[in-house]
Amino acid sequence: MLAFLTALATLSALVVDGFIAVKFEPLKLIPIALISIYLVSHIYKTWVFSSQTFSAIPLPYFICLGQNHEWYISAVKQQEAHIHREGVAWEGIQNNFKIHRQDWAFFDSSKLSDKSSDWIHKAREISNHFDHLSNRIEAQPLYHIFVAAPAPIALAVGALFAGRVPFTVHQHAGMVKNPYKRVHSSEEIATAEDGYHILNRKITELKYIEIKEKEDSDSYDKTIIVLDFTGHRLPKPYPIEDGTKVIRLGMKGEEGHIPLSNQWMLIAQEISSVISEELNNESSVSILLGVPSTMAFLMGTILRTSSRVDVFYFNRGLDKYHKVYNLSELD
Repeated sequence: MLAFLTALATLSALVVDGFIAVKFEPLKLIPIALISIYLVSHIYKTWVFSSQTFSAIPLPYFICLGQNHEWYISAVKQQEAHIHREGVAWEGIQNNFKIHRQDWAFFDSSKLSDKSSDWIHKAREISNHFDHLSNRIEAQPLYHIFVAAPAPIALAVGALFAGRVPFTVHQHAGMVKNPYKRVHSSEEIATAEDGYHILNRKITELKYIEIKEKEDSDSYDKTIIVLDFTGHRLPKPYPIEDGTKVIRLGMKGEEGHIPLSNQWMLIAQEISSVISEELNNESSVSILLGVPSTMAFLMGTILRTSSRVDVFYFNRGLDKYHKVYNLSELD
């Protein structure tokens, strides 16, 4: 503010000096033009910052687990560049709210063990870190979520974050010039006629996904739902017991990755609707997570911690499945 007032005073003095000068000197226009450009630029940046932070403060939030420090720093720089391209006045927000990288990026290079308690503890630790940032911002934040973590952690964090703040979610698109793409924005839901209640609706007709395989048992009280939505199909044998119904889900008409152009939240709703239907049938439900972490986060925001669902993760290093938690244990 002091620099702006100083520049304004200097410009005023130069203009007055130019008007009262006996002889017109074109060179005196140069400092007037430069200071004018600075003032216009400052006013524009102030207007952009004020318009963006009037109703909500756009903030990034990055969850990075199991990666080395060099990868983490590279990802952070890419994310900052991405939100710049999205028009976020990031420098102004950082300076005004005194936000540092450690405030909005949760980083841990260590690998999680097979112990369920470690996964639950890590999810709660991330949630507490997230709350610390949210509590520092007096106005309503609008988060830009980036996830580079195992899918069960993303699912758990999504369940813990659910319904608390609006968010936009970005998916990494691979080694391309602009690697992040927006796949969901809660602003679109907030402005819809039904608002956030739309996330609670049950999908009766699957538009984006389909049942790839289904193995029914004559008398079953358990259901295992295999989510195959990545380029690496989850291997058999699945961790099933006698009397278990098996449902394998995937993208309609194809195998593998979810196209970035698709409606990711609607896909998450369809997956969650299949899970909820089995829960409503009073079946004990387990899911094998073969989904991108971003999709797992979106699913978590729908299923929430009230869903009694066992979550299994395939450890490719150990070549085995292990149960990491039940969603209800996160409460």
